[in-house]
Amino acid sequence: MTPAPAPQRQLLLAGGGHSHALVLKRWVMHPQHRPKVCRITLVSRASTALYSGMVPGLVAGLYLREACAIDLRRLCRLAGVSFVRAEILGLELEQRELVLEGRPPLRWDLLSLDLGAETAAVGAGEIAVKPLEPFLDWCAGLGTGASGEAAELRILGGGAAAVELALALQRRVRPRLMLRGEGLHLGSRAANACGERLLGRAGILVERHAEAPEAVGAAAGAEPALACTGSRAPGWLAASGLAADPATGRLLTETSLQVVGHPAVFASGDCALISDAPRPPRGSGRCERLRCWPPTWSAGWHSRHAHCAAGAPNAGPCSYSAMAGRFRINPRHWPSGVPSPWGPRPCSGAGRSRSTGASWRASRPWGR
Repeated sequence: MTPAPAPQRQLLLAGGGHSHALVLKRWVMHPQHRPKVCRITLVSRASTALYSGMVPGLVAGLYLREACAIDLRRLCRLAGVSFVRAEILGLELEQRELVLEGRPPLRWDLLSLDLGAETAAVGAGEIAVKPLEPFLDWCAGLGTGASGEAAELRILGGGAAAVELALALQRRVRPRLMLRGEGLHLGSRAANACGERLLGRAGILVERHAEAPEAVGAAAGAEPALACTGSRAPGWLAASGLAADPATGRLLTETSLQVVGHPAVFASGDCALISDAPRPPRGSGRCERLRCWPPTWSAGWHSRHAHCAAGAPNAGPCSYSAMAGRFRINPRHWPSGVPSPWGPRPCSGAGRSRSTGASWRASRPWGR
């Protein structure tokens, strides 16, 4: 008599963050890397995930929302992964179950968490930037006030997210950046000074030592304020019993991304923190320290590109590149029939990417 096959192990991907989307894409492109000895299920509250790098352009009206969306359901189908659309409510470690809203819990043998983050310290009369979907739904209704002029919008925070959104929203409203202290918090004095110049050239008002929005008073009929006040992990994570950072609720992991003390649970993205190498989360309103470039180049380049990203008039031509040390790296070739966003520039070096095969050029950022 043939023995019954052993039950397959269950790998559960909780959350539709960028890490999980990239893993799915890798399995689609390289099926041989997909685990064959377990069933794989992705759980996400939405069928699509927004690519955060395009969100400022989406807010500025440069992109359609569909162009910024990653189709998780389609990726799962192509990768041979089951997809479950549900809101995650909690985690039962002893039973190894993921608690879902309106659905039976899902059992797992291996669990990977990539849940993103939510805005921290959101008060009454404030709109949270994260999660992104509700914020973008609210943002779509922004427009002129009753007098026909652009409505004023208070933006709370002095980090990179607040500055970026202020620049992106200036075509639709009159943003006012409200700082709790004296200056911006962009990681270095040079970056703070550059941010101040950008805001000044864009005509964005900066209110320092501002009162809390609840002190201003929703009773006075003030418009909601936009909260860019940092981020934290979803609240249920800290209540799950997993090791977490007490300040932000982010799960503490080893360098292998295994949660400390729980080798069957992995975590990545904004809901996690590598305990031996902590870094600021993406999109939290903080950023890494920025290199101070030569003043004659940095002010002009940063202001022109930031104004162009925000859709400011007379921003001039705009190109996109990556910075590596003192060099600016641009693709030399672009797919045929697709206009290249990289403008032609003299270069001091050229080569080919080992990982993607794309050609690139390197040019000094202050050289023309």
